Amino acid sequence: MGFLRAVYDGSRAIVHLLSVHPACHSRGIGSDLLTAAQTELRRRGAPSLSVTVTEESAGFWEKHGFSRLPVFLMLKEF
Repeated sequence: MGFLRAVYDGSRAIVHLLSVHPACHSRGIGSDLLTAAQTELRRRGAPSLSVTVTEESAGFWEKHGFSRLPVFLMLKEF
């Protein structure tokens, strides 16, 4: 029904993917996955957790205590 992938490299923790099947939205699955990941990352010593979001998903993350940062993602295509 849902999947979350996060990593902690010893200095920073990042959520790379949080996905919930559309038929299962609004059941708290994403929130439960995030809570479980945060618990494990804290246990491993992560001081913070970051995630790259879209405008559409930002509200979910803000609801869970994440703050927008004044940074930009930049890309160079080859």
